[in-house]
Amino acid sequence: MIDPETLVKEIDGLKAQGCLEDETQLRISPSAHVIMPYHRMIDQARERRLGSGKIGTTGRGIGPCYEDKVARRGIRVVDLLYPDRLLRLVQERLPEANGQLVGLGEKALTAEEVLAAFVRFTPRIRPFVGDTSVALAEQVAKGKAILFEGAQGTLLDVDHGTYPFVTSSNTTAAAAATGSGIGPRAIDHVVGISKAYATRVGGGPFRPSSTTTLARCCARRATSSARRPVAAPLRVARHSRAALLGADQWSYRIALTKLDVLTGLDPIRLCVAYELDGQRLTELPNDAETLAQVKPIYEDHPGWKARLVDVASTRTS
Repeated sequence: MIDPETLVKEIDGLKAQGCLEDETQLRISPSAHVIMPYHRMIDQARERRLGSGKIGTTGRGIGPCYEDKVARRGIRVVDLLYPDRLLRLVQERLPEANGQLVGLGEKALTAEEVLAAFVRFTPRIRPFVGDTSVALAEQVAKGKAILFEGAQGTLLDVDHGTYPFVTSSNTTAAAAATGSGIGPRAIDHVVGISKAYATRVGGGPFRPSSTTTLARCCARRATSSARRPVAAPLRVARHSRAALLGADQWSYRIALTKLDVLTGLDPIRLCVAYELDGQRLTELPNDAETLAQVKPIYEDHPGWKARLVDVASTRTS
């Protein structure tokens, strides 16, 4: 999903930092879907209507854009390059989109208003558009190393996450192949990335830590929306790595971040299992309503006071 205005801002930012010297350094897939103005309006209006039961989306229109993609009525980057086609597609889609907007208490849009949002960005985007799947396949054939970065978290996956409190896409490691168009056998190594404690923005089942000190530590270091923290969830990490991410079974490589946030917190509380109706569960429940009912089982371990920046890095095999 691409928001042309946001993309152009990122391109300008990269150029200002000297990180994007020519068009060959960035490729935009013509198959990528475009977030339209009505997508953002629908997304935000739905969240307002849900009130306390809201999903907690970013309000950027990503979910409604995915809906149009799956319904085969989406507008893609390639469509931006052909003004007549773009006008036709907007005119075909707008009546239904306006019906949703009016039903949500928003004003209807005209085709002119929608198109005006893209006219000034299309010339900026055009030089970067190219077949990314072919480009990647060529690099794979040459034996080049390719790094894919996943978005969101495992439990926000639309199929394997805490549905319906999820994002609109697949966020597990396998999505690197489907999203890029390369073959799954081309992916030879997966590294799991996890914070030392879990947080959640918006709605959904989550058991915040009873440790108010942890909440204060997280609040001091938060850079975006209010987040609910929870003690280190080892069972969530295990579920994500073994069942969904496929992180390398031999090296067990996990990139653990945010350890510095826990400095001075004593004890360190680890979630090692769950309890549901008097039974101990060692695996994560796979649906949101059940997960909302479980009671975390914690183990306490000694904390530390030393500044982690002073800790030397070591490698073990």
